[in-house]
Amino acid sequence: MKHTPTLQRGLQWLLALTLSSASLSLWAQSAHSPAEQNAAQGHRAQMMERMKAGQERHLQTLKSKLGLSAEQESAWQTFWAAMTAAPAFAHAQADRAELARLSTPERIERMKAMRSQRQAEMNAHMDRRGEAAKNFYEALQPEQKKIFDEETARRMTHAGGRHGERHGQRHPG
Repeated sequence: MKHTPTLQRGLQWLLALTLSSASLSLWAQSAHSPAEQNAAQGHRAQMMERMKAGQERHLQTLKSKLGLSAEQESAWQTFWAAMTAAPAFAHAQADRAELARLSTPERIERMKAMRSQRQAEMNAHMDRRGEAAKNFYEALQPEQKKIFDEETARRMTHAGGRHGERHGQRHPG
């Protein structure tokens, strides 16, 4: 079968896309020295610590604004634990040697399965946090619910991107 130059370029592009999407994680892991990988992990750990500290500051501010009673403290502690708990999933890394033994279609399926597993675990984590927030909300008085609604709406729209309010101001979007 004779291929036209356009068809050949299309086939080359498709092959390159398939190989790159399936092997990107493997390449990223093997392309860097162990020292570079350790430095990247250290940077991620520092970033996670900063994010956790910011989240804890936000929760302390929220608690202060809510003016919780002694009877609400237990509900707060349960809520706090759920909001500050690390996701229950391990950041599984593909074994390079195992991936190298697989064919390209097998590697694609292995990476797809890992992505699906991570997504399922993240969904379960977010569901636990959501249930904890709803349970805590039920322990609040009407005026506290109003404060909670305002604070969480501000936080959620801030995290959500261009829509909503940030720091009390509507921004164009």
